[in-house]
Amino acid sequence: MMKSIQHLALCLSLIAFICSCGSDDGVEKKFAGDELTGKPWSVTEIEVELGTLTPQPCISDNNYTYFESGRYEVNEGVTKCDPNDPPGLTGSWSLNDDESEITIQLEDSVRVWTILEVTNSIHRLSSDFDGDEIIYTFESL
Repeated sequence: MMKSIQHLALCLSLIAFICSCGSDDGVEKKFAGDELTGKPWSVTEIEVELGTLTPQPCISDNNYTYFESGRYEVNEGVTKCDPNDPPGLTGSWSLNDDESEITIQLEDSVRVWTILEVTNSIHRLSSDFDGDEIIYTFESL
């Protein structure tokens, strides 16, 4: 009798486990672009080989915005690194098929970034700058 109860408990546990491993077809996968668009972002951290840096105010007060149309906009904040910097730049952005990379084009500059993390409130991008990997962390405003 005890063996039958144990067998029944094992079978019920196995059935519950199999049912819980069902398909996620009813759950909509978030598109990385959905997390990026519709809000401005600011740089909060820059990681280089030597460690993590807090960006200068002339960088951290800039706003970076991704638009659903593929337009990308950088708006200079109050402080500028160079007094001759324009008030803003526009360009374009796109994701590769598996959303592991984002390409950003501003004027004549094109850079491909590896996406390390994307959520509704933070995204982290990595790129190679003359042989050195630099990671930028952005937070939504």
